Amino acid sequence: MLSRLPKSIILAALAAGGAAGVVRGETLFVDTFETDTSANWSLHVGSVTPDDPDYRVDWSFDYSTQTYNFFSGPGDLVGESRTVPPAPSGTGSRGVKMVVNKDDIGARLAVNLYPKDKNFSGNFVLKFDLFFNHGSWGDMGGGTTENAWFGINHLGTGPNWALFAGNGLSTAFVAPVKGADKSDGLFFSMDGDGGGAKDLWALSGNASGRPTVLYGDLGGILDLDKDTFPDHGDEQGNFTGTFTSPPFEAAGMPGKRWVPVEVWQVNDVITMKLNGQVFASYTNTTPFKSGTVMIGYSDLFNSIATLVEETWVLYDNVRVERVRKVVVDTADNGSTAGDGKTSLLEALRDLQENDQITFNIPGAGPHVITTPLGGYPLITKAGVVIDGYTQPGATPNTKGILEGNDAKLKIVLDSSGADASADALPARRSTRLPFPGYGDSENAILGIYEADDVIIKGLSFRARHTPGSDEDPSIYAVALVKQAERVKVQGNWFGLDPDGTTVSGVASAVAGFRHRVNVGGVNVDTFSGYLTVGTDSDGRNDNAEFNVITGTHIALALELPGARIAGNYFNVKADGKTFVSSDSIHEAQLASGRAAGDSSVENIENGRETTGSVIGTDGNGVNDANERNIFNLVTYDHLIEFYSNARFLTIAGNHFGVGVDGTTVAPKSTIRPDPNLIELPGTGGVVIGTNGDGKSDSLEGNLVAGVSGGTFVVAGASVLVAARGNSIVGTGFDSFPFPDGSNNRTYEAYYADVLTTPTSPLPTLTAYAAGEVSGTIPEAKGDPFLFHVIDIYVADGSSIDPTRPMPAKLIFSGWDGQDGVDLDGASNGFRFALPAGSVPGGSKLVVAVTYLKDDGIAGNPNLLAVPGSAVTGPLSLPLQIAGGASITGVVASREGANVKITITGGTAPFQLQKKSTLTGAWVNEGAAFSGQTTTVPATGDLGLFRVVGQ
Repeated sequence: MLSRLPKSIILAALAAGGAAGVVRGETLFVDTFETDTSANWSLHVGSVTPDDPDYRVDWSFDYSTQTYNFFSGPGDLVGESRTVPPAPSGTGSRGVKMVVNKDDIGARLAVNLYPKDKNFSGNFVLKFDLFFNHGSWGDMGGGTTENAWFGINHLGTGPNWALFAGNGLSTAFVAPVKGADKSDGLFFSMDGDGGGAKDLWALSGNASGRPTVLYGDLGGILDLDKDTFPDHGDEQGNFTGTFTSPPFEAAGMPGKRWVPVEVWQVNDVITMKLNGQVFASYTNTTPFKSGTVMIGYSDLFNSIATLVEETWVLYDNVRVERVRKVVVDTADNGSTAGDGKTSLLEALRDLQENDQITFNIPGAGPHVITTPLGGYPLITKAGVVIDGYTQPGATPNTKGILEGNDAKLKIVLDSSGADASADALPARRSTRLPFPGYGDSENAILGIYEADDVIIKGLSFRARHTPGSDEDPSIYAVALVKQAERVKVQGNWFGLDPDGTTVSGVASAVAGFRHRVNVGGVNVDTFSGYLTVGTDSDGRNDNAEFNVITGTHIALALELPGARIAGNYFNVKADGKTFVSSDSIHEAQLASGRAAGDSSVENIENGRETTGSVIGTDGNGVNDANERNIFNLVTYDHLIEFYSNARFLTIAGNHFGVGVDGTTVAPKSTIRPDPNLIELPGTGGVVIGTNGDGKSDSLEGNLVAGVSGGTFVVAGASVLVAARGNSIVGTGFDSFPFPDGSNNRTYEAYYADVLTTPTSPLPTLTAYAAGEVSGTIPEAKGDPFLFHVIDIYVADGSSIDPTRPMPAKLIFSGWDGQDGVDLDGASNGFRFALPAGSVPGGSKLVVAVTYLKDDGIAGNPNLLAVPGSAVTGPLSLPLQIAGGASITGVVASREGANVKITITGGTAPFQLQKKSTLTGAWVNEGAAFSGQTTTVPATGDLGLFRVVGQ
């Protein structure tokens, strides 16, 4: 764990000259609704029945008095009563509340609000905070047919809305419907409970009639899962990946929580974001290039909600902000105003919200920008983008995550200079972080202070290892301070020069520690949540977002929820298989003066509040194959550490200790050679591997290779671990998924609520014959663990300890009692027909059982192993398959141009087999032989070999 000197810290003045609180840039319009501003807005109503204006708009509504029910799941009929919290983009608790269709006469209608006398043009962004409410969990029957509306470039003279049917507009939406005869602007419609056939729509105005749905070839809503259909619905990957549960009530549904909404217009490209994620993007070819903005609410059906007072919407902090393009055209941070040039230092000193910082420095590059003495000003403005790929000659990565990284970087931020004068601290080439969570012993190249939605991409970061003292602080490449949310760090090389060879370490690529202050004797924590490191899989240049992180002390040193860590190389160079020795990084830290006890080399630490983090593949069907991370081994006790709680954690699809080729194994540390895969000492729930929901399951298993000892998982007594579909090869793990009695956890205590006999949790494999495998499982206790799935693996034949083989390849999953599949009728027995050819002769089989909770929907077992809803039992003892069972030894020796293979024991004929990757198929090498020896040519080809017999 990264150590810090304890100290009492008073919040210092920001390096950029700002102040604590919400900081705005060039604002063209803003309304926080702290007072009644109704006179500044035009209100227009569209309706099917004009004589029934059934709506209400409450201006300057104090939503701190508004309660709502938050349900734990579909079986929860009562819910927890909560009060609406302050919106994230402001400081007050007042907004505008809208309700529609609340009397006893059903009405289809919409209300639109437009700021009066406004005309926004050029590059700008509309931003606001949105809070939906409805009366049940998800769309389970107490919900709505009500939609929010918002848009740009409107005339503001009439209603803009629509009724939907299929992929277009309802035929009912024609004159005399008010609003059907003309429309204008570019606008969106969305619901909050996932109850619509399509939950999100993009539309453009039509001066002579109803609006046009932007669908298919017209663009608009993105098709992220590439199934040829735009992603409109709550069950699709962009919804489930953005509105995760927690913190949202139900996955894919944006209701019952504040959602930041943005509509950008930059050079005629319209981009709409929800919760920081892109949902729509298209080029505006309409005549609607400028105008006022709109917010609104509607009911698209004349039915009245079951819980009529539970359906409403809140808007707060509506503003329109200018978007500037700032061009850095010199690497000289000594550039001054009036010299006709702009340096990065000048760009950051003059930063405004939504600035797009680009580069156009003359020359071929790479261009090394030396960090100025004292460091750069902190980034305090939201929506800022720093894009190194705009530099001529720079190109982002085009390859898949398992193909290497071919990015060409041309901008290097260099903080490697010591400048160790007697005056010390002010002279350092990085920015001090004297804030709660950090301290005088910690600096950053780019620090982000309380600024949301910042994007850092296309940069090479260069620094040096330091003692981590007040006199010579640790240097983080990027640091998040005091609730800098939804930051994206993408397409960068940390500690690796553009030449792809030179390693210049930083303490961490990204740091994000909690911000704790004491208010009236009570500690108040805020977190920089929802960080993305790597690809966000929004369907736009996803492969360009992979990071390469090398030479770090702790690659990602975090204390935050909702982290998305996908598509990164950790201490692996750009080819994806050249590992940087963790021991060499350790030695470099010692040489810099860092204490031996604080010179670990780690991949990821996260703690305090980590809810909803994903490391690797999120399994939502969007870009999942390219969301893996490639992890080197470490000089530490764990490859990944969650040092407090880890609720709703997913670790899937990653390579641990093996390169992108699936063959090149990472060098082991000689200092700490026996790391565990992951430490989870607190409380929570984790899925390690596949979640079994039918989406990308084959991509979700982790590949773990070459770890020489330790335990697969070290977990607290109350952490529910579901571990399925992983390939664990060439390791020395002492058990799977964890040993009895580890970390104050015993089988008896851990499985007490799961099994009738928790002291005997191991399943058994009893026979394999005629392609069928049979065995028994420990019987489940019942509620809430009503279901279980059985996973059968070919065991790892290269395990360091052959008496403890790990699951190397998942070959079958099935439900005990599954009709037509399970051939054994007993509740604690199973018999399955395995796929033809899936069991190699002479191999071993192992089985594991995962027990799952009921999801509360009658007759629907919870196949989706949501983190915390399932627990995997210990691995069975292996079952030896006929063929090679009696081979007791194999020795390979070099004889000239050949390799001689000598077998001890066994029954001929024997067959030498080879595979080129750890998870690949075994292929016969040469012909079968009957003696105890054979020879094969000694070629330069890498591979794994084995001998099988009868």
